[in-house]
Parts: sequence; structure tokens; C-alpha cells
Amino acid sequence: MDDVTHAVLAEIGLDEPWGLVEVFARQPREKPDDANRGADLLIERLRRHGIPVTVHQPEIFLSLPIRAEVRAGGRSFAAKPPAFAANRPDGVTAPLLHLPAAGGGTRSIATRTRPAPR
Repeated sequence: MDDVTHAVLAEIGLDEPWGLVEVFARQPREKPDDANRGADLLIERLRRHGIPVTVHQPEIFLSLPIRAEVRAGGRSFAAKPPAFAANRPDGVTAPLLHLPAAGGGTRSIATRTRPAPR
């Protein structure tokens, strides 16, 4: 190990990274503001230690949809959208389809579909 690497490793402790682990373990991460708060914590910690940071703000999509519903026959039913489901605030009109529970896992709806029971 060269002298520079040895000197850097000698300065590294676990308090700072473990503090982030503890904060992240309690912090929600489902919504964009939650994810941004986590990034802000990292940025702040790096800058506090004199590490230059360039922040990019790409448009990203989180994989946990908040809620969904199915409206049929004048009623609304709670639904569970798959990860990365498209956002459709104005709804989508489509034939009603029933998919029985997968029995312990998820599966592609393209592999087995059948009309809804009447």
C-alpha cells in the first residue's frame, strides 16, 4: 500500500457513515421528496468534509406507486399497481380483467389472463 492510500485510510472512521445508515434506516423513501431529502443529507455531509459536489437533477421515476383504483359499475375498488406503473391521473378505459392471486409471488400479466368473473 502506498503512503497516500495508507494516510487516507488512517483518517477514515465509521462514525460518519454509520450515522447516515441510522438516519436512512428511519427515513421514508417512497416519495420523491423523501428521496431528495436523502440526497441532500449526502451532499451536506460531503461538503462538510470539504469534498466538492456537483448535483445533477435528472427526471426520475420511483418504483413504488402510491395508490390506484379501479372504477366499474359506479363503484371504486382499491387496486395494487405494479412497480413502475404509468401515472394516469385521468384514468384509462379498458376491459375489466380478473387475475387470481399468484400464491406467493408476482408474475407477468402477459403470461396468463382471462376475463373477469361475472
